[in-house]
Amino acid sequence: MSDNQTEKGLAVLQGNGNLPSFVNRVDAKAMNKEAAKGAGGGESPNRISIKASRFRLIVGGEQVKVFQEPYLDVVFLRANPEASKMYFEGEYDPNAEDKMPRCWSDNGVHPSPNVENPVNRWCKNCPKAAWGSAISKISGKKIKACDDRKRVAIVPASNVASDAYQLSIPGASLGEFAKYLRMLDNVSPAVPYNGVVTRLSFDTEADFPRLQFEPQRYLTDEEYEQVSSRFESEETIKVATITPITDPEPEGLRPAPEVGGKDEAQQTKPETPAQPELTPEQLEERRKAEEAEKAKQQAVDDWGGAAATPDPEPEPAKQETKTAEEPPAKQHTQAEATVADSGSAVDSVFEGWDD
Repeated sequence: MSDNQTEKGLAVLQGNGNLPSFVNRVDAKAMNKEAAKGAGGGESPNRISIKASRFRLIVGGEQVKVFQEPYLDVVFLRANPEASKMYFEGEYDPNAEDKMPRCWSDNGVHPSPNVENPVNRWCKNCPKAAWGSAISKISGKKIKACDDRKRVAIVPASNVASDAYQLSIPGASLGEFAKYLRMLDNVSPAVPYNGVVTRLSFDTEADFPRLQFEPQRYLTDEEYEQVSSRFESEETIKVATITPITDPEPEGLRPAPEVGGKDEAQQTKPETPAQPELTPEQLEERRKAEEAEKAKQQAVDDWGGAAATPDPEPEPAKQETKTAEEPPAKQHTQAEATVADSGSAVDSVFEGWDD
């Protein structure tokens, strides 16, 4: 459904003066949510997007606010203990509408049950998860065709009682996130990642949005009590997309071999000949390819991963409140939106983010 069709549909329904009485009696959102399961149009959690290295508030799948500050102070409620994965098939078309991933996983072990035709039974030995299964058009280096992400549930530091928001940490930022966790481990005594205010900012020298993490202060005892009490809540588990593993990997399962690596071919590769100077036409073609790759990376961030997953029913591990946690290290097109005015209908939804 295009944006124009959506606007026309809303105009037809909202402009109808003869509102039938049943609309006030039926739980329409619950019915629509149930019908949307498996169609990629289910309810997505409210989240923070990092499109174009700007923090953006996404509510109900729509961008409602762009933060002017180059940083965001947050508190982690919980991190998904596994890496989420997402694979877009073929050359990515940034002009395509509502392109969904070909395959995805919320637990990093096996594809989501809502994937119609999974690429592989398990993620570990999936050929799309092998190094060299794709080549970056920007760097020319080997990459994985299936993107890794770490989804976390966060709240604004100014209001730890706020609704939870999802942050999807991109693959290029996972190393920084792991360093941040190790730094918290090295404090004496160690600090749980949900026990501090964390400042999120961007690496200004990176081509893609790459996050950086910096502690600002400890939470107060009162704040930590509120945050830790939400660690196992249904809301937090859903926002972090923590899903049960229904098809465990068999013991001894080996990762997919690197494409062109020693596991795949033992012979030495011939030296790459010097590349001739590119023509203007070839340079333009490469520029378009680079733009398409950047758009694809952004699609991974913008696509509402939880929108196409069933409601999770995990058995979360209990949290020790006095010791550090030890986690392992839509729609791709978002319309530009103005900052919501104070007093608007969405204010109550993102109270705490509205500075």
